[in-house]
Amino acid sequence: MITTEQINQILDKFFHEHRVAWDEIVRIERITDIGEKTKQSLELFNTELLPHFKQEEETILSQKEFPQFSDDSERNQILDEHQKAYTIIDELEKNKNIQQNLDAFFPLMKSHIRLEDKYFGKIKSDLSIKIQEGVNNAVPLMLIVVGIVCLVLIVYGINKVSA
Repeated sequence: MITTEQINQILDKFFHEHRVAWDEIVRIERITDIGEKTKQSLELFNTELLPHFKQEEETILSQKEFPQFSDDSERNQILDEHQKAYTIIDELEKNKNIQQNLDAFFPLMKSHIRLEDKYFGKIKSDLSIKIQEGVNNAVPLMLIVVGIVCLVLIVYGINKVSA
């Protein structure tokens, strides 16, 4: 099971990777030579995006780790978009419908990053609320413990003075 701290670290890493990927997507999208554009798109996907997708699927998007989000429409859309990206890349690697797949790839990745940022932000917010609720629930317990410790010290002090 992933801890809350680990989840926050993973989410922060994903947010950073989204910014880097966005910049690369915009840069590659501007390339005019279709061969070079295809080559760099495949390289970006295989070296950066694919490992990122896999880590998302094993952590934040995992039903095992987050069963409470398994029916979430945004989560399901993200996973569907991963599958679309896998299909596009597979076709690009097989030199099928190059221009059509490139035309589909860039808008898909941009909207995908926006969706993930929104969804992951929701998860981060939910975690922050749960952490705050935990702190709020712990405060009364801590006051009781402090009160008991003070009472024990007072009784000990009275007994010491009386003896």
